[in-house]
Amino acid sequence: MLKNNELTIRMTAKADNLSVKSFMKTVNEAIKVLNSVAEKINDTNDFLNWRIVYVKMESPLEITLDTGERFNQDIGSKIINASVNGIRRLEDVADMPEYFDINTIRYAKELVKPLNNGIEDIELITNEDVPIKPTQHVAANADLITKSITKQHLTWTTIEGMLDFADVHGKYEFKVFDLLTDEAVKCTIPAQQFEEAKMALGKRVFITGEAKYNNAYKLQSIYVKKIDILPTDDNLPTIEQLKHLNITGGIDANEYLERLNYGEET
Repeated sequence: MLKNNELTIRMTAKADNLSVKSFMKTVNEAIKVLNSVAEKINDTNDFLNWRIVYVKMESPLEITLDTGERFNQDIGSKIINASVNGIRRLEDVADMPEYFDINTIRYAKELVKPLNNGIEDIELITNEDVPIKPTQHVAANADLITKSITKQHLTWTTIEGMLDFADVHGKYEFKVFDLLTDEAVKCTIPAQQFEEAKMALGKRVFITGEAKYNNAYKLQSIYVKKIDILPTDDNLPTIEQLKHLNITGGIDANEYLERLNYGEET
């Protein structure tokens, strides 16, 4: 029986073996949804540090997370249930769930992406209500919500992609090719970050900053605050390592989740 501050993510593979990349993608995006919801709910000074408390390696694979011993369990329960119920709503209708915003919608869409890449189904289980099995309806409704937003605005966001540049009249013009859309997004990079940006050229990165969207909520540009270079696929853990619970690429499990809490990729 799950505690009220615990969430189990259950994944069933289409074949005998579950892709490590798909597994980690699912967990990563689920934590992003949880953290995004937590920003609206957590009005205390308690530090939220998602922990791995249980892993089952037999099919279907399960991983259970909790909010940590020092975090208020009632607030943790509210965060978890608001996240799961929000995804449940996205499964049914194209309507912005309570405590969600456009970034949460995007994370939810990415959560179901592995269903196209080796995962038969994903199940989110809490100690309340019935489990939810999100499908591609979540992605479709997320797209409809995004298109319905007509007001141009700025928002803090993180995008993943390949960093590139062009020499325009003797000046660097950086762009990141968003992995979600395969479109180039102009990056405004402060002068003090030029050398860091040049080191990241041609590599897969997380770009974090203030993003500008047009009236159809299409990402136009981003004023860069942070650049994180991501590991290559060759550096991801093998399936053999995963069998030995080394699901974090050799990083301590709590440290891995702590990094995700701060929006960092491992």
